[in-house]
Amino acid sequence: MPETPQFKNPEEEIEYLTKKVAEKKEALERSRRKETEQTERKPESLESMNEKTSKEAVRTVLEAHIENATPSSRALPVDDVLKDFDDHKKQITELVKIAFSRGIMEAVRVARALENPHLLDEFHDVLVDRFYERLVAEDKIKK
Repeated sequence: MPETPQFKNPEEEIEYLTKKVAEKKEALERSRRKETEQTERKPESLESMNEKTSKEAVRTVLEAHIENATPSSRALPVDDVLKDFDDHKKQITELVKIAFSRGIMEAVRVARALENPHLLDEFHDVLVDRFYERLVAEDKIKK
């Protein structure tokens, strides 16, 4: 497994992930075009295919990043971060805030420390959506 580099700040991590998403999206688009040509199927609308490909690229890159990376040495204590949040949705919201302010790996470390697989899974889904929305809003990928 390739090791994910250490990042100096969340912006550096997001820039790294943005490049990985663009590479993955390009590879997925090539694969889908080739598949469409080989099967002689009528291609999906370009807009529909582009959005599916973009989201799939974000999901795949984030999954690999989370699986391969190690948490930072500047980790936050879990109790300080989420001790006041008993509500599941509030925990997810706070984890997303941590992801964009302290780094995705830091948010994942906190989520894992809560020892709630359902929460970690839902956080991953929400993180994919928020990261995708951010990339679209910043014109890093097309919707």
